[in-house]
Amino acid sequence: MTTSETAHASNGSTLAAEAERATIDLADEAREAATDVATEIKATAGSIVDEARAAASGLVDEARMTTADIVQRVRDTFSDQLQTRSKELADRAASNGVDLHEVADHLRSQGHEVMATVMETEASMFTRIGDYLGSADARTLFDDLSEAARKQPLVAAATGFTLGLAGARFLKASSERR
Repeated sequence: MTTSETAHASNGSTLAAEAERATIDLADEAREAATDVATEIKATAGSIVDEARAAASGLVDEARMTTADIVQRVRDTFSDQLQTRSKELADRAASNGVDLHEVADHLRSQGHEVMATVMETEASMFTRIGDYLGSADARTLFDDLSEAARKQPLVAAATGFTLGLAGARFLKASSERR
């Protein structure tokens, strides 16, 4: 081998070694760049997930508040309606009580003492019902109704059934008029 061939071979191996080092350096730089990009992606993804969680939590809280508001409005409306209807019933019961007292007095004046006593009893019952409905608030009415239903479930079921039939008849009659 000649000197120029040796020099040429020596230059070739040096170039090959430099190329190998350059390739390794490039690979290391590429790994570092990939690691940096992956770290940035992780951080960005983490912040996006955190933002999504915060938004979802806010929506859940808002839905809970909205549901609570709706429930409260329904309760208030129900309570107001119950209070209004109970006052109307109290007035009717008191009026019926007065009418029954008059009927009892009339029966007594005609000599029908037994019937007059029955009418007085009924008049007193209507008066008590009117006083109760007039003085009780919606919560008290609901609690007393619940208590009565627990004590006498068959009476409560029969009352519900009867009211359901009456409501069905009312709806049927109103639909036939149209």
